[in-house]
Amino acid sequence: MNISSYRMTTCTNTDDFVQEIDVKRANFQAYAILSRTESPTQYTYTFYVIPSYLIKAGGKDWSTKYKNNTSKVICWETGDIEGFKMSVTPAMSNQLWIKLDKSFFKDYAVIDAIIVQKKKIIDYATLFDKLSLEGEHS
Repeated sequence: MNISSYRMTTCTNTDDFVQEIDVKRANFQAYAILSRTESPTQYTYTFYVIPSYLIKAGGKDWSTKYKNNTSKVICWETGDIEGFKMSVTPAMSNQLWIKLDKSFFKDYAVIDAIIVQKKKIIDYATLFDKLSLEGEHS
C-alpha cells in the first residue's frame, strides 16, 4: 500500500525528516487506511488500523538519490525494514510517501468487504449508441 502523507517543505535533510515525522507530527495514535484490490469481477476493500508507533522514521537507514550524477536530490528514502519504507520527494514540496507491505500488517486488518461485479459495465459510447437506437424506434 502506498500512502501519500504530508509535505515537509521546511525540512532539508534526513535528520529534519525524522524530527518532523516522529516528534512534531506525532499527534495521532493510529493510521486508519482503506485499501482496495481490484480484479475483473470484484473489488475487495480492507480497512486497517495500524498503531502509529509501528511506523517511525527514526532508526531507519536513510539514503539520498541524485539525478544523473549531479548534486540535485531526487529523493531521500529508507530501506524496507519491518514491513515499510519511507521516501521524501523534493519535486513535490518534500512530500512524504509511506509504502506498507500488506502481508506484514495483515494482523491490523479490521474488516474486509467484497463487492462482486454482477452487471456488465458499458462505456459512454455504447450507452449513447444504445439510447440513440432506442430513440429511433419510438
